[in-house]
Amino acid sequence: TITLGLDRADLPVGGIGLIPVTGIVRTNGFAAPVEVTLVGIDGISGTVTIAAGANPQPTAPLFLTLTSKPGTKPVASVGQIHAKAVVDGKPLLRIVASIDNAKAALAAMPNPPQEMTTQFAVAVTPEAPFTLELKLEKAEVAKGGVFKGKIVARRADKFTDEIVISATHFPVTVVPKLLPIAKAATEAVIELSIPAALPPGAGTLIFKGTAKVNGKDVTVTAPAVAITVTEPPKVEPPKVVPPKK
Repeated sequence: TITLGLDRADLPVGGIGLIPVTGIVRTNGFAAPVEVTLVGIDGISGTVTIAAGANPQPTAPLFLTLTSKPGTKPVASVGQIHAKAVVDGKPLLRIVASIDNAKAALAAMPNPPQEMTTQFAVAVTPEAPFTLELKLEKAEVAKGGVFKGKIVARRADKFTDEIVISATHFPVTVVPKLLPIAKAATEAVIELSIPAALPPGAGTLIFKGTAKVNGKDVTVTAPAVAITVTEPPKVEPPKVVPPKK
């Protein structure tokens, strides 16, 4: 059973949309990889593979990245999320159901209609006048260290307004230091301080930028970047050399 953090996503023309995969329930010793894919919406695609034995969590999800073909027009569409795996040498397919999300959308209805629990909505929105990319100096930092990098903006002609940067996914106890991308500038420095008490392991950083376009807020998400937090290197005590007799 696959759990998603959303039952709908926005996808700007020429940009990306992100669907968090927040859980998987494995039974009977099943530990094989699982491919999770959006299907049923013409011109829009996305897939992510849950590695063998992996178990994404709400605080450490995987992200299914949505993209659209060139020429896709702004429109709202409905598809499904399929999960595929090989079990005992045979292909197995399951339609991912978002029961809790459907209940929340239907005023806590205890048993929402099945067709609503297996739908996934994607709204293709007009092309934004900028895109974002996160560039880190290093993707691996020891506990107590700092991830350093920058958010790079590619602006459309004549778009020069400030872009406010915010972090939408990062380890809970990490302290981000973010600056906006100033008017007419193309990048801003970011820093994320890693507490010494943070458990080591893999994670994901996701940032978004918001700017005013014709008086309205337009938000763009940068592609997710994988990071790793490690234990600090062991410091060997200095060797004591006995005095010569």
